[in-house]
Amino acid sequence: MAKDYKIGRGKPPADKQFKPGQSGNPAGRPKGSKNFKTDFMEELQVKIEIAESGAKQTVTKQRALIKRMINAALSGDAKHADMVARLTLSFTEVDDAKSNEQMSEEDLALLEAFIQGQRGGDNA
Repeated sequence: MAKDYKIGRGKPPADKQFKPGQSGNPAGRPKGSKNFKTDFMEELQVKIEIAESGAKQTVTKQRALIKRMINAALSGDAKHADMVARLTLSFTEVDDAKSNEQMSEEDLALLEAFIQGQRGGDNA
């Protein structure tokens, strides 16, 4: 090392500096490991076999969850009905921003009334 190299803040001695290929955190996250979101999204795409209307179908776990949630809502489960209504409304708002295709005012009013009714039903 050159004699004019000054040791100080941000300039450690040459023998203490990281060598090429040496990690500053050897106990850190291994390369190639996935975070929770990645694992979760991949797991939702795994295909499973379900029985619907007496016939077996192969669908993703995500599709199976959606089917179960909507079927529960149709069976009168208020919690799932509220979730379906909120998701429908939020997707409609996102879609409205992206395209000219919109739900009719009547449909939006119906969804909003349903959500308000669910909120009012929780307080009663």
